[in-house]
Formats: sequence, structure tokens, C-alpha cells
Amino acid sequence: MLSLVTLSPLLLFQIVPTAITSSVSSSTCPHVAKITYARSLTDTIFLCSGALITQKHVLTTARCLHLEEKLVEYSRTNVHVGNLDNVMESFIMVVQSISIHENFQAGKRENDAGVLKFYGEVPIMATIAPIPIGSTDMAIGTSCTICGWGLNLSEESKPGATLNRLEISVVDKTAQQCQFERSPLLSDDICGSNLEVERGTCLEDTGAPLVCNGQLFGILSPSEGCSATQNEVSIFKDTLVYREWINQVIRESETTTIQSTSTTPADDDDLACTFGLSTMLLMVSFTCLVLNQF
Repeated sequence: MLSLVTLSPLLLFQIVPTAITSSVSSSTCPHVAKITYARSLTDTIFLCSGALITQKHVLTTARCLHLEEKLVEYSRTNVHVGNLDNVMESFIMVVQSISIHENFQAGKRENDAGVLKFYGEVPIMATIAPIPIGSTDMAIGTSCTICGWGLNLSEESKPGATLNRLEISVVDKTAQQCQFERSPLLSDDICGSNLEVERGTCLEDTGAPLVCNGQLFGILSPSEGCSATQNEVSIFKDTLVYREWINQVIRESETTTIQSTSTTPADDDDLACTFGLSTMLLMVSFTCLVLNQF
């Protein structure tokens, strides 16, 4: 079986035998996406996680898609799906547009939702599958899961080398453990209690999907620390609150070309180079998919 591995961001690639080992099985979190941003041809950074909600749309937080309070350029942004660690890749999708909630303000916690649309569609397979958005309120005490790429405190605070999974229980947000003096919870927040001792969400887990009973109910809000070392709760944005807005964005993206609201577009040369190289990666990914069938 063959797979694609990226050796240098957006530049070098080769086909190698697959050898994936992870604390998450290949079918545990097929809805999790990794979002990266190319600051240059040799410097690609990890932005955050996201939830694959259709075969060509990913939901994450709006704050994740801002650097220094400026919206990232969609032409430099890629979505990775189907991978369980930071080495092996399945698909790298080129972002076509970024939609931010119209009432979001940079640096604020309200209306913190963003949708990325990419060119083409990802296939449905064991490691890649969209997650449906929950349509009813979630009961307090519901047991949920979250998968993310956050820092691993047991490895000298280095970013997690593999995708990890955590059990979360939904808590009444009026509970004492969910109260924060500097950042009081908002109406669109969900408070989740970590069910595993000395484990919790951490930096770079932002945007990670909260899944309960096979449906998406939240995306992890950005935080300044790790819940495993603080009060052991995690705060999510309630996707039910944004369900209508998300569906509207998806419908409009199917009939019109949604442009990124970035005010600083990439240079023409950068755009051409980024698009060209990313397109090559897509072609190689498709070739690998075909080879996987044999």
C-alpha cells in the first residue's frame, strides 16, 4: 500500500510505504482536519484543527484563521485530512475560499466561526469522512470525544507527533469549575470536563471537533494554556448556534465563488507558485489513492 508524505512544506514530496502507528485508530477520528499556512515556500506553519463537515468544507474557529489579528490568505492555506501523525499524509487540499462569520471581530470571542472550502472533494474512506452537525440541544452529562494535535506535556511540551483522543463530559456552564474571572462564558460556549486524569486539551488543539453520539456539537476555542494543568475543563463553541449560518455558507459556496475577506492578497508570483505546487500535490495524492486500490 502506498501513501504520500511531505518532506518539505509545499515543495518536496515522495511516495513511500505506509507505516502508521498512533494512539488513534484509522477510523476513530476520520472527520478531523489539520490546517496549515505557507508563510513562504520553505516556511509552513500549523494553524489549528478543524472538522470536516462535507467532502469540501471544514469548520474551525475564526480566531484560528487570523495571524496578528489579520485574516490569513486563502491562497496560502491548505487542509490536510486522513493523516494520523505529522509525517504521513493522505490528502492535502488547496483552499479555494475562507468564510468568517459576519459579526466576528478580531481578538474577540463572540461569533468565533469560520468555514474553509477547498478545490475538489475528498473521497469517503476509512480515514476520511465528514461529521454531521448536531441538530438538537445536548444534555448535561453527555459523554463526548475530542481528537486533536495539541502539545504533549509528557514530551517536553512539543507538539503532538500523533493525533490524540480525549474523553469529555458536558458540564453545566454555570458550574463553578466553568467560571473564569477574566473570560466569562458566552451564550455560544460549551463547557466540557476532562474525564481522564492529567490529560486535557492544550495549545494547538484549537478548532478540534467535539463529537457526541456520532454528531458534531462543538469546536474547541483557543486557550492560553493546557486544561490538564489548570482547572481541567475545556471550552467549545456550540455548533448548533451556528448551524444555520454554516448551512448558508455551504449553499452559497455551491452557487457562487466566495472570496476570502483578506485585505492583503498574496503577490501574483506567490499565488501562481503556491497554487501550482499544491495542484501537483493533489495530483500525487489522487495517484496514491488509485494505487491503494491494488
